[in-house]
This record gives sequence, structure tokens and C-alpha cells, in this order.
Amino acid sequence: MKLAVIEGDGIGREVIPAAVKVLDAFGLDFEKVPLELGYTRWERTGTAISSSDIETIKGCDAILFGAVTTVQDPNYKSVLLTIRKELDLYANIRPVKPLPGIIGVTGRSDFDFILVRENTEGLYSGIEEIGPDLCWTKRVVTRKGSERIAEYACKLAKKEGIN
Repeated sequence: MKLAVIEGDGIGREVIPAAVKVLDAFGLDFEKVPLELGYTRWERTGTAISSSDIETIKGCDAILFGAVTTVQDPNYKSVLLTIRKELDLYANIRPVKPLPGIIGVTGRSDFDFILVRENTEGLYSGIEEIGPDLCWTKRVVTRKGSERIAEYACKLAKKEGIN
């Protein structure tokens, strides 16, 4: 198994090496493929992520990803949006379950649900303009994107036994 290891910027440079140590402690058999992506690289080279990086990521089985800074500069290409679009990572899945022994403000601890969010459209279109007095992002919603995220959510609900 190949694991792309991307520290990124800021706290990513602290947490990703620690996460790799944890994975190493399990004795898992995987090849780590380090990639330098993000703002620090962009400052040094003028490129935050390249097509070569995308090809390297495509050759991996998984990504261990830290944090990246996105700067308000029209020449900066968002690392996250690029990865999402190039790998078509359209489904953002967020399971929500209570912690054992913790009762929330509702007084209930028997909830278990999954948020399914479209990850490449909407406000993640990457179509933006930044000006001195106005900044905007174009929200793009397509039939294809809407249908596939709805289909994914329905398949996940069926698999999880959700009515």
C-alpha cells in the first residue's frame, strides 16, 4: 500500500509526523510517499500543487493530509480544491455519534447519524474573484453533482440500515 504523506502548513507540520509515528507503531506495511504541498511551497517556488503532484497522489492508495493555508492571491491555486476536483472526491462523509457517558443539551445520547455533503460543487467551485471592496465565490450546482451525491447518500443509508 502507498500512502501519500502531506504535512502542508502550520499545525500540519506538527500533527502529521506524529500521526506517522502512530501508524509506524502498528507495524503496518505501507510505503510513505512524502509530498510538499501548500503555502510554504508556493512562497518558495510559486506553485502550491502541480499536475505531477496529482499524478503521484493518484498512484497512492490513500492520503494522510495535514492542514494547508489558502491565501487571498489570484495566483494561488487551492491545494484542497485541486485534490478534490482532480480525484473527484465529491462525497464528504461525516458520521456523528455520541461519546459514551456524555449526554448533550437535549438530554439524549442515542443519536447516530451521518452527514453527506457534496465536496466539489456549491461554494467549492473555485470560481472566485477577489477585489479591494468585494470578494465572491460562484456557487455551482449541477444535475450530475446533485444526483450522484443523493445516490451516494441513499446507498450509504441502505448499507447502514437507516430508514
